[in-house]
Amino acid sequence: MASSCSAWSKVATMQRPTKGLTAGAHLAGRPVRCSPTLARFVRGRVQTTCAQGGSEPQGAAESAGLFGSRRQVLLGLPLVVSGLDQQDFIQLSEFTLSGGNANGPKVSREPPFSMDEERRLWGYFFGNIHPSGRIVAAPSQNHPDYFYTWVRDEALCMGVVLDGLESGQVSHETAMPMLKRYVDWVIDAQHAEEPHFGQPLLGEPKYNMDGTVYRGDWMRPQNDGPALRAITTMRIANYVLANEGAGGHQLVADDLYCKCDSWNAIQTDLDYVVDSWNSNSYDVWEESWGKHYFTAMVQRRALIDGAAFAKSMGDKGKAALYQEHADRMTNHVRKFWNPKTGVIMATLSPHSWPSKEKELDSAVLLATLYGYTPSQPVWPATSPEVMSTLDELCNHFGEAYPVNRRASSPETPRSSVMLGRYPGDIYDGYARGGGGNPWVLTTCGAAEVLYRRAAEASSQREWSELVTKGDGMLMRIREHVEDNETGFHLPEQINLVTGKPQGAPDLSWSYATLISALRARQTAMGMNEEFN
Repeated sequence: MASSCSAWSKVATMQRPTKGLTAGAHLAGRPVRCSPTLARFVRGRVQTTCAQGGSEPQGAAESAGLFGSRRQVLLGLPLVVSGLDQQDFIQLSEFTLSGGNANGPKVSREPPFSMDEERRLWGYFFGNIHPSGRIVAAPSQNHPDYFYTWVRDEALCMGVVLDGLESGQVSHETAMPMLKRYVDWVIDAQHAEEPHFGQPLLGEPKYNMDGTVYRGDWMRPQNDGPALRAITTMRIANYVLANEGAGGHQLVADDLYCKCDSWNAIQTDLDYVVDSWNSNSYDVWEESWGKHYFTAMVQRRALIDGAAFAKSMGDKGKAALYQEHADRMTNHVRKFWNPKTGVIMATLSPHSWPSKEKELDSAVLLATLYGYTPSQPVWPATSPEVMSTLDELCNHFGEAYPVNRRASSPETPRSSVMLGRYPGDIYDGYARGGGGNPWVLTTCGAAEVLYRRAAEASSQREWSELVTKGDGMLMRIREHVEDNETGFHLPEQINLVTGKPQGAPDLSWSYATLISALRARQTAMGMNEEFN
């Protein structure tokens, strides 16, 4: 395999506008370089003293050093991040968080989180991105220990970085170093030493933060990870091809996809999907063994995207192979709809523990988001099947969790509730045996489904009801995190009785889903400006 470091580094350090994107501004026309000795991470914020001799920037704060000296951008401040090598600086330009693209839709009603608060969320989110390209699930190393990188989580999180890049929220200078290092890490992960005899390396769900495969007992294989990773790396490849000219084509051929090299990153994952989609695996919650809707939907999307991408790369053989299996998977995913219960089932019977009432699970909503294929849709957010499943989830968790039954703020409708994973969940964020709680990422996922549906509403009344309900869900999350120490740190869970944050703090996936929900809200507002 051709070495990628020098070529990708060249792309990562380019500082220029790109097609369709809003380039971030630099302070006084130049980056603000911060000495590694002048900034440290302490819990929660970034506080940076600039080596240029300036005083501490207003709104900046300090945040605890998980990986040595790194910086974040909060409140639109353009700073510089250092990587593993303290001399290897990466430019971080300011975010364009003015409701999306500078020329995008205007939002006429107050969003659940302000622009300054959204910038803070981005800062916490970026604080979990390791300079090597790995993303820590959460910085907690005990009670619970989430100091690992999950293939699934980091692919979804890098997808959010790409969303920000494509929308103009995040500049080229900010995103490209992260994407470059992520590609390097993907290649390393795909060729790591497999310590578990008889297990496929690509089915490994998590790695240590030093890049080695986690050696302890775990639920293996988890086959959604390679599919999600392929979706993300194809998006990276398409971005590079569109913005880097001939050099971009060479970069993609060297590392991501070349029909003459079956060991490239994208084909490696897509071929694994072809071989594994009809096999049992563990689910997104790492509990149940069987055939799962979430896994099937993201695998199907990976193959559909893969067919289009292979065709664009002149690989007709692989394009045909991927589309053939995607077509077979279309029939497979339709088996998950149960018209008697009005629910898209999380897992087909028979399967291992846990047994779920109606096979009702919030993972179905996440599958709707991550597995959506506009050209060949199966049950998108606008479908009656998804909305019926969402209604069942809201009805169950609205009654099951006391925190949902309490009177909320005047801005929050009583019909808006926080969602857990599934009825009968016993994981409390620390161990199994307690009781399930509302999760930030499932609640934000549900809100995004509502916003996506609102973007295609047929009347002002429908649009208003959907946006109001989605806003209510995010407002409930806000209520329980805005007073969380320094404010707006997102945990994995919210206690079902007290409403206090619970489980892993600063969960990367929680930030990713909230940022995505807020972006979907902007789209809903813009697509229905006539209703505002």
